[in-house]
Amino acid sequence: MQYFFTITTLLFLAVSCNISSKSTPTPESPEQIAEKFLTAYFYPDFDQILQLCATGSILKSDMERNAQTYHGYPPETQKKLGIDLATYNCNIDYVNVSHTKDSAFVSYSIFTPEFVNGKACKLTLIKEENEWKVVKLL
Repeated sequence: MQYFFTITTLLFLAVSCNISSKSTPTPESPEQIAEKFLTAYFYPDFDQILQLCATGSILKSDMERNAQTYHGYPPETQKKLGIDLATYNCNIDYVNVSHTKDSAFVSYSIFTPEFVNGKACKLTLIKEENEWKVVKLL
């Protein structure tokens, strides 16, 4: 009986430890989502962009239209656009991130050949089903 109790206890502890070690992944921060979104935006990955946009937002509707236009181009034009954007000299410096429980604002500066001194921009994010989603691009 004592062996049965010992084995049962050890089995219970092993299962409990295994369950607790499989913790829920940490939700991504607004900064991480902003970085993913901007990378997808400048190297047109419309699937990624649409996944990161808030449901029902004007931004998502605009990006859906842009995706349809982009996918409507012949493959050689899509390739040229992708190469042009991929070789475009674009650096992003994150200036400020502020957020509350359900909304976040990511300020950044973008540096391109046209904006050598940088252009200030901002992303607005909201929490949607416990994940940060981009709702506005300014």
